[in-house]
Amino acid sequence: MEERRRFMRFEIPLDIKYKIPGESIDGLSQGKDFSRNGIGLYLNKRIPRGTIVDLEINIPGEAAPVFATGRVAWAKEAVQRRDDFGAGLELININSFDKSRVLEYVYNQWYKTIEKTG
Repeated sequence: MEERRRFMRFEIPLDIKYKIPGESIDGLSQGKDFSRNGIGLYLNKRIPRGTIVDLEINIPGEAAPVFATGRVAWAKEAVQRRDDFGAGLELININSFDKSRVLEYVYNQWYKTIEKTG
């Protein structure tokens, strides 16, 4: 199977609050992986492709969360977690400074894991 992703994914969990604007769908999720332009996360409900989702990403050790907006690129039943759905969100609106904060955190955490194994 050919890899279609353009950017490396960092499998570092982060707590994320999500809300679909104008609807009563919201919740707390765990981001399962991050890249330069997207986030994979678990949801308690299947959300249709193309749906806009407001995100609040909490970075451990930082007081201010990162606010972003994503568009659902795909959604399917999660294989590893019961009663959950996996979803991939393309980031469509995030402040460049905040994007750097998230990517720096996940990169540093990822690097720590490979240092331990290497």
